[in-house]
Amino acid sequence: MLFLWTLSLLLVSWGLWQAWEFSRSLTGPTALPPMAFATSDPAPDTAPATTPWSVATVSAGHQDMALDRGNASPDLTRQQAEFLLPTPAFDASLSVADLIARGKADLAAGRTSAGRYAFNEALARTTDEAEGAQLRQALAGINRSIFLSTALLPDDPSARLVPIHSGDNYLSIARSYGITTAFLQILNPTLNPNNLKPNTGIKIVQGPFAARVVKHANRLDLYARDQYVASFTIEFPEGNYLPRGEYQVAPGTKLQLAGASRSSTERTWIGFRGIDEATEPVTNGWLFGSAGPRGNDAKNRATGIHLADGDLQQLYNTLTESHSRLTVLP
Repeated sequence: MLFLWTLSLLLVSWGLWQAWEFSRSLTGPTALPPMAFATSDPAPDTAPATTPWSVATVSAGHQDMALDRGNASPDLTRQQAEFLLPTPAFDASLSVADLIARGKADLAAGRTSAGRYAFNEALARTTDEAEGAQLRQALAGINRSIFLSTALLPDDPSARLVPIHSGDNYLSIARSYGITTAFLQILNPTLNPNNLKPNTGIKIVQGPFAARVVKHANRLDLYARDQYVASFTIEFPEGNYLPRGEYQVAPGTKLQLAGASRSSTERTWIGFRGIDEATEPVTNGWLFGSAGPRGNDAKNRATGIHLADGDLQQLYNTLTESHSRLTVLP
């Protein structure tokens, strides 16, 4: 009799547990779709009609890796997941032409990550506008899928798969790498943020992201730490007043308000403030889209930067308050 009672209790408990798991699967949040790429990158400033490292050439060497959620590398320790991984260093004696040649050779050999690093170093060193435009075009062909979507490259310390540990959640993981929780979900659309399973993998991008505004070219370049990601066309509607120097995405100024109806475009703003002697007077600048700058003050408009709504959304997803910098160049 005792055996039958015990068996009945176990069967009832198992049935209740199955019912709870089923109901939880129905009510769990739906993952965001992969972020759509903006299509308004500015044309190369003075690039010739053909380039020696076209996007098509770069893509041919692109080695995307499928995310194996159940088999995170056992060699990846907790310490590696919590601290920055080094990026390749290049000899200071190498010329820009040397770096470009090395990058092209790496890409031709299928070493896409190494080629990207060589091109990125060349971009940091070049002073030639046309050459810089060609390098940005080539790098954008690689980096959009790596830094802004779900793809991975082998041995890439900037965007990689790390293990999930017991007690991890989206907020703790995002803070560890200087990115937003919304962006973490964009990188991992198949994961349930309320049910992260230990010993499986999650893609991260090493942040924080930063923006570099080149005023004379009406261009904003997005970087993940020191790695160039993509460029966006910008406008200065009120006369290009914004002083040269360093700014910070200000705390509490990333705003996104729903429109009057579900079909309305959301109104999005990203606030910034000056953090050096030249920029200190700017306390209320805005990155804005079709909704216009935040507030009616003339100074707000004069220090505003206008982008296409899709581009602004990408910046909203990637820039973090108090950590992301905005560098303004002439």
